[in-house]
Amino acid sequence: MTKKQVKARKTARRETAQPKTAKQVLRIIDQALAGGDPRDLWAVLSALRGPDVPPWGRKNTYTVPIRALAFPKTARGLGQLFSIHPTDPVDIPKLLQASSQEDSSVWVGAAHYLGHVRLALSALQRILG
Repeated sequence: MTKKQVKARKTARRETAQPKTAKQVLRIIDQALAGGDPRDLWAVLSALRGPDVPPWGRKNTYTVPIRALAFPKTARGLGQLFSIHPTDPVDIPKLLQASSQEDSSVWVGAAHYLGHVRLALSALQRILG
C-alpha cells in the first residue's frame, strides 16, 4: 500500500469514527450547519427544548415527538420519562395542524414556542421524507 493510500484510509476512518465527547458532537453539528443550508437542522435544534411553564402538557404534546423523530435511538431508551411513549408513531401533519390551531394566548411565550414547533415539524417532514 502506498503512503497516499494509507493516509486516505486513516482519513476515512477518522471521518466515520463515532464521536465520543460532547465537544466532538458540537464540532460535527457546527460543520453541518456551516456546510450548506442550515435552516432545517437549526429548526429542529431550536425546538428540542419545550416550555417550562404551565400548561405542562405542551411539552409532551410537541417537544417529545420532535425529540423522538430527531433522535429515535435515544427516545427508545427514555420512554419511562414521559407520560406519552416517545416511540409511538408520530403523525407530523396532525401535529402541524394541532399546533396551528393552538390558542397561543393561553400562556406567555406560546406563539414563539409554537412557531419553533411548526418549523421543526416541517423540517423533520422534509428530512425524514
